[in-house]
Amino acid sequence: MIPAIMCVGDSICSEKLDKFNNEKIGKIPLYERILINLINEGFNKVYIVAKKNISFELNNISSPVDIKYIELSDLGKIKEDLLIFQNNIVINKKQLSKSLEEISKTKNSCTCIDYEKHSTGISFIKQNDLNLIKSAKSTKEFKELNRRIKRVNTHASLAKLSEFMHKSHEPMATRKSSQVVMSEFGNLVPELIGGSADLKGSNLSYYDEMKAFSDENPSGKYIYYGVREFGMSAISNGIFLHGAMRPFASTFLIFSEYAKNAIRMSALMKLPIVYIFTHDSIGLGEDGPTHQAVEQLSSLRLVPDLDVWRPADTQETAAGWIAALTSTERPLAFALSRQTLHEIPKTKSQIKNISKGGYVVRGNSVDPDAIVIATGSEVSLAVDAADQLSKKDLNIRVISMPCQELFLRQSNSYINKCIPDSFENILAIESGVGDSWHKFTGKTGTTLTMDTFGLSGTGEDVMEHFGFTVKNIKKNIINLINKNR
Repeated sequence: MIPAIMCVGDSICSEKLDKFNNEKIGKIPLYERILINLINEGFNKVYIVAKKNISFELNNISSPVDIKYIELSDLGKIKEDLLIFQNNIVINKKQLSKSLEEISKTKNSCTCIDYEKHSTGISFIKQNDLNLIKSAKSTKEFKELNRRIKRVNTHASLAKLSEFMHKSHEPMATRKSSQVVMSEFGNLVPELIGGSADLKGSNLSYYDEMKAFSDENPSGKYIYYGVREFGMSAISNGIFLHGAMRPFASTFLIFSEYAKNAIRMSALMKLPIVYIFTHDSIGLGEDGPTHQAVEQLSSLRLVPDLDVWRPADTQETAAGWIAALTSTERPLAFALSRQTLHEIPKTKSQIKNISKGGYVVRGNSVDPDAIVIATGSEVSLAVDAADQLSKKDLNIRVISMPCQELFLRQSNSYINKCIPDSFENILAIESGVGDSWHKFTGKTGTTLTMDTFGLSGTGEDVMEHFGFTVKNIKKNIINLINKNR
């Protein structure tokens, strides 16, 4: 096997070397723990690059291993192929670059694994992807690992999602849309890993080729967390901090309450975790008010730096996944429906504008009589209401706003193009608590939202009871226009 190179300091960074010497994991010094992990993975020869006359006490290593101490300047003299472990705590990057330059002058092959975002080499040594190290005859695997560590998406995955988003799709619940989208890109994003809190069949947060993670199959990507919403979310944070993986966590939206502190930590630590919350509203029906999310959307929107996506159809769900995969520091929470939703007809320009968090999905008039903003299952209701009111010579603009946070990060000119300043007749519709919509409706607008818990019954009956129907939306629009005349 190709020997390992462990760089642990140089004459310039003695302070860092001292820290490396003294830092421990449990009772075992950090440097010895790294060596133990290297030995356990089959490396029987390790070059330790250190200051002159520096050596370490090795009290916990019983396996036979050839350990040689060399100085940085001697790296280029090694005739064997090299595998270099860089650790940003204990190696001076300028010196590492110098050593690599020296090595490049030889005929040896050398692969550098970049640890810029990691605090210790141990995180890498424990990777399930350690088989990539073992196949060091090719640089393809190392390039792939570097891509994951640096959080760079594959071109193929984004291209596949973009192509998928521009197609038309059959009616389906957006939880199913998410599964269909995951099936499109899942095999192209091998770092994707996650699972559900005992709701796999309900959340649909997996694709067919996704094998379960277990002792027997440590390369599996689906994790059965059991009923552990907080544990699942906290573990997702840890997986991302470990590096080279993109975790997701899923459960019912109502149970996001159990996970809230870990979600908050995702945002606080700028970890782009993907939260897949399904059964997003009173529209789920028979499970009743204990499971019908009412205040959860508004509650999640209060978390700084968290993007909340409530898509209206499959195309918007795909756009949400693109946002999730390309995010480098903002976590994203999906709110997905249980009930079937029809795909809303869109132009190419409208599909493109989904990525802005909010866009005009219906109504081209520069001087509309009213503007309706909606999310999720209520968007199609708003479009139908606007179509019917057009027969009464009323021009109604409908804005689908799957992500408030993303929309508000757009330019003022784009926001004003969708929702002009000082426009009076604005109606926001969402089957949940409406506190987060007042910033859009202003003093003269209004909301069609929830201020009570839900009820038991079919989803259609419950939605009708609370006024989320085309008929009631038309009534609210007309009343708003008349009020502001």
